[in-house]
Amino acid sequence: MKQYFKSALITLNNYSNHYQNHRSNLSLLFFQLLFLFTASGIFFSVSAQEISPNSFPSVAEEQDYAFAFGLYSDSLFQLAGQQFESFVQKYPKSIKRQDAEFLGAECLFQSLQFQSAITKYIQFIQNNPTSRYVPAAYLKLGQSDINIKKFSDAIAALKIVLDHYGETDAAGEAAYWIGEASLRNDDTQNALKYYSLAYENYPKNRLRDYALYSIAWTLQKRTEYAKAAEQYGKLISEFPQSTLTPGAHVRIGECYYYAKDYRKAIDALSTSRPEMRDEEELANADYLVAEAFTKLRDFPEAQKRYEKFLSDHLHSSLIPEVTYNLAWSFFNQKNYEKAIEGFDRLAGRTDDLGHAALYRRGTAERLAGQNAKALNTFNEVIKREPRGEWSDNALFDAGMIYFDETNAAGAKPFFLRLAAEFQNSDMLPDACNMAGECLLLEGNFKEAQVWFGKTLAIQSAPFEVKVEAEYQSAFCSFKLKTYKEAAEKFARFISLYSSHPKADDAKFYQAEAEYRLGNYNASTRLYQETVGSAGSAKKEEALYGIAWAFYKQGKFPQAIDSFEKLLVEYPRGKFAFDARLRLGDANFFQKDYKKAAGVYRAVIRMYPDSAAVDYAYYQMGQSFLKEGDNAEAFKAFDGLIKALPHSALADDAQFALGWVNFQRKEYSEAIKEFNKLIKSYPGSELLPRVYYSLGDSYYNIQQYVAAEKSYKEVLRQYPKSSYVADATTGIQYCLTAQGKDSEAVETLDEFVKDNPTSPLGEELQLRKGDLLFNQKKYSDAAAVYRGFAGTYPGSKLLANAQYALAKCYRAQGSPDEAALAFERAANTTNASDKIIGASLFEASAIYNLQQRPEKALLALQNLRTKVKDPEVLAEAHLREGETLRSLGQNAAADVQFNLVVKEYGDLPFADEARVAQARMYFEAQEYDKARAAAEKVASSNKDETGAEAQYLIGAALAGKKEWTNVITALLRVKYVFPSYERWVGRACLGLGDAYEQTGDIRRARESYMSVLKLKTENTVIEEAQRRLKRMEHP
Repeated sequence: MKQYFKSALITLNNYSNHYQNHRSNLSLLFFQLLFLFTASGIFFSVSAQEISPNSFPSVAEEQDYAFAFGLYSDSLFQLAGQQFESFVQKYPKSIKRQDAEFLGAECLFQSLQFQSAITKYIQFIQNNPTSRYVPAAYLKLGQSDINIKKFSDAIAALKIVLDHYGETDAAGEAAYWIGEASLRNDDTQNALKYYSLAYENYPKNRLRDYALYSIAWTLQKRTEYAKAAEQYGKLISEFPQSTLTPGAHVRIGECYYYAKDYRKAIDALSTSRPEMRDEEELANADYLVAEAFTKLRDFPEAQKRYEKFLSDHLHSSLIPEVTYNLAWSFFNQKNYEKAIEGFDRLAGRTDDLGHAALYRRGTAERLAGQNAKALNTFNEVIKREPRGEWSDNALFDAGMIYFDETNAAGAKPFFLRLAAEFQNSDMLPDACNMAGECLLLEGNFKEAQVWFGKTLAIQSAPFEVKVEAEYQSAFCSFKLKTYKEAAEKFARFISLYSSHPKADDAKFYQAEAEYRLGNYNASTRLYQETVGSAGSAKKEEALYGIAWAFYKQGKFPQAIDSFEKLLVEYPRGKFAFDARLRLGDANFFQKDYKKAAGVYRAVIRMYPDSAAVDYAYYQMGQSFLKEGDNAEAFKAFDGLIKALPHSALADDAQFALGWVNFQRKEYSEAIKEFNKLIKSYPGSELLPRVYYSLGDSYYNIQQYVAAEKSYKEVLRQYPKSSYVADATTGIQYCLTAQGKDSEAVETLDEFVKDNPTSPLGEELQLRKGDLLFNQKKYSDAAAVYRGFAGTYPGSKLLANAQYALAKCYRAQGSPDEAALAFERAANTTNASDKIIGASLFEASAIYNLQQRPEKALLALQNLRTKVKDPEVLAEAHLREGETLRSLGQNAAADVQFNLVVKEYGDLPFADEARVAQARMYFEAQEYDKARAAAEKVASSNKDETGAEAQYLIGAALAGKKEWTNVITALLRVKYVFPSYERWVGRACLGLGDAYEQTGDIRRARESYMSVLKLKTENTVIEEAQRRLKRMEHP
């Protein structure tokens, strides 16, 4: 936006123009001085000794010359020139001829016919090369060239005077005029040189005071204000009577003013004022003093000075500017009524000042709260001069009136017009930025971003406008949900303007963008930096964001701490309700159900009237349910229904009541609650599940007909429900329980027939095959699966059908056909990694059973080229290793096992690979390696893999005959892994052997006896029996 001091600049420009006019008139004053000397006979009188007796003029000659000279003296230059021209022609041998020729040229000069004068001066010099008037002719020749702006020609002519007539009085004046020509040609260096020459080297030069004044003026023009003031001071000291002295006093003040030393300017002008006599210089001095107070922002004092000026200088040409600036001083004192009055006095003028005053009146009206008047005034500014200097400001301010009222639709046209019609305006960046702000206010983020981009593309845009546009462009990206772009833009903003007040907000929104991108670690860091920033306006939001980021990552302990910290600092904040709910949820997911229930209960107590408190009721019930406190869960769900019967969760709560009873195995009560839901919430989305659960309840109390009916309601009423498939399974179980196996298949066929477009048609067809398969009707099942391939060749479930078909072949005792079918399933388009893995694992298992390990290896290697699922790949490498081991290729097998351990160390298959290595090393009698591999598994697993690993440790020690350690290792199997009787049986058998080796026959017998009590392998039991018999009959 244009600065308010633009008005002052206008005034000072006018003032400077005024002074420039005064400056250019100096040359005219010099001409007048020169002609005065001419009229006095200084140049043109001739001594008596130079006149011969025969050369005395006649009376007519004297009269003609006197007549011409009289006309010249009275400034009748055109007539005088004609008479001098006639005199020269009439009296070619007259002793006054040179005078007449020279004065003829002077008449042209004084008539401002400079080109003709130049011709005459040159003719004079050519005709009279030895005349004493030649220096004066060159001097006037140079002055004429200056007046027609031929500065180089002027300097050349004037230098002739300096070089050839240096001892004449004209030389000093020539030096001065060379300075003038240089200054007007913007050569201030040579101007100073020749002004100084005129002042210093020619003490009798009549223009010394002008030369000194011009030195000061040139320094002032070069903004060397201190030096300029010094030279003006020297002029006042050396030439107190000069006509330039009053102006020098003003210029000293002006130098201080332009040097921005306003206090010194005031002091200098106030001190020298009594020395000023010229009314114009007094007005200039008083004006500058008032302006200096304005620059010092001492507007009350400036006001007084302007008011005094208007009373003291009634006829000054500066009256309009002073009136404007007086209004400006009222404006800056927030006395808008007086400002409006002052600007209004000038608003009717048709010049630039009038246009500026009209605009300022509108600004004052706006600040006075007179928006309607201000809009009318701004429209008048635009109408008066559509492309005027203040019309862009008027458009902007009119737009801002509407924008401040949040009327984006009203504001936007003004900003858009400004941007379209004032491409070079200093307001263009602001207009583009505000157009973006309007669009932002309207929610048009995409178009808003375009305008913020236009703002940033303007090189001259002010810093604050660029900062705002940079921030808002990033914010638009955020609102447009282009979060990656938003995060990058906010990061750029922070790097460019890290100390700017908006940097904290930018950091917060960068965190929000990272959060939405799922980059929770990055968002947490940025949220934390926002919280740590002193005085951040987004601290509460950032604390909330930190808690949510931890929550989203499943880092519930940290989420709990963060939500609690938020609630400590902002217990009644805008996020308090949700934070308490999420605190409950975090505890819930942390499986601290008791604490979660307590938090939800507190939410219900603190926010009983909240529209979302139903969620707290529901989650409290779920917490009690998870805790196993069905009674409290029932109360919570029942409380929700009673307190908020119309809640969106009321049907969920009613379902939960049924489910609580179902969990209690109180199926009759569950049936009552499920029926209540059907009756009370006929539009509930839960009804498919309710009917299904109702069927399960009836089934569990062996009311198969009722159960079948409930399941069929799912098929009848909700054929597109995800419960259809499970309901068909329920129907199957009901019919089987009633001895109606065939009807189960018929039910599926009927559903598919009645719902030919059902998205579940394909799945139900597979269910039909599964149903037949489970009834061991393998041929019928295979027919269904083959039919599926024909009916749904493009189905996503085609690979599943092929896999199921392969299982039928295997069950029918056709391993070759089964293996091929499994491979076909794996090669089916769009087969999932799970199906590919299962199919090729089955195929490889068949090949291994057929003693065809090479085919098994090919199947597994094929699998690894098809899938990306790490679990499937890990199992593939494991099985490949086991197959290679069966071939005796232990080194190659070891490579595969090591690969599983290294690449998939966080999966269970890694431990299985270590156990496989332990087996392989044991068989190769590499007992230390076997033990090392097994120990890594036994110490970190409580499952069957751990049990086997612990057994292998004992076996490896037995291989080395370390019987004491064997006993310890195998006892760990018995006591650490008691559930895995297969390995406990083997361990006990091994313990008996170790005890025998150490001579402890009693414990050996006890160990063998314990094997007989376990559910372990027959071969182990038989071996224990054999050993016991041996011990009885040694």
